[in-house]
Amino acid sequence: MNSETNHHSEFFNCFDLTIANPAQQIASCKLRHQVYCEELKWEQPNPKGIESDDFDRSAHHILLTQKRTGQIVGTVRVIVANRVSELPHPRYFPKSSRTSVSDLHEALQSRCGEISRLAVHQNFRRKTRENYKMLNYRFNSSERMGLPILTMALYMASIALVQSLDIGSVYIVTRPGLNRRISEAGIKFSPVSHCIELHGQRRLHHAFNDENLTDMNGSLKDFYGEIQAAIGLQEGWNLDNKAVS
Repeated sequence: MNSETNHHSEFFNCFDLTIANPAQQIASCKLRHQVYCEELKWEQPNPKGIESDDFDRSAHHILLTQKRTGQIVGTVRVIVANRVSELPHPRYFPKSSRTSVSDLHEALQSRCGEISRLAVHQNFRRKTRENYKMLNYRFNSSERMGLPILTMALYMASIALVQSLDIGSVYIVTRPGLNRRISEAGIKFSPVSHCIELHGQRRLHHAFNDENLTDMNGSLKDFYGEIQAAIGLQEGWNLDNKAVS
């Protein structure tokens, strides 16, 4: 069993992936506040300790939970809209800065989505995990195997959600290097803009929701199948289970 397979096999022994119900979405917004407002200072703090915006009303939220403690350690959302103009990215990437793929999507007149607001608790991210003993935070051996793939697991869960929804295509704004990692995991986004300065270099990427969106094999394909099952996409999942207010 190689190292990659070990990471995948240990992941679900230590972590859960779920789609949040409306009550659980508060926990997602609290984690986002910790990461985006308190730690990174990318957004203004909220006295209630909640980071939220109008897009949460039309989003499905995914939670990553540590089984041993019950702590929510990661989150990401998938926003669903009828028009590209209703998604977050046009605020930073106006139509004049995007390639023709966006025009093609709008011509198809299908619903679209955007993956955004991914957040992982600082004790579970690579840069801070390297000094976790100094933070007086301990992981067991199985958890340490799952730690390197937490971010990718959240992205894979969001793609599984996208593939289950009645939308034509999906957008994501990432660092160029992160999109390379996503591509290496078998998720195929194409760049549709130049890089801009947005808390570092960021670029808009796009993918149509079709058979070419994922191209996985081996342990990655098996892991993706487990993620689909874990968030309830194979049987009885309610597509209306999304943010309401």
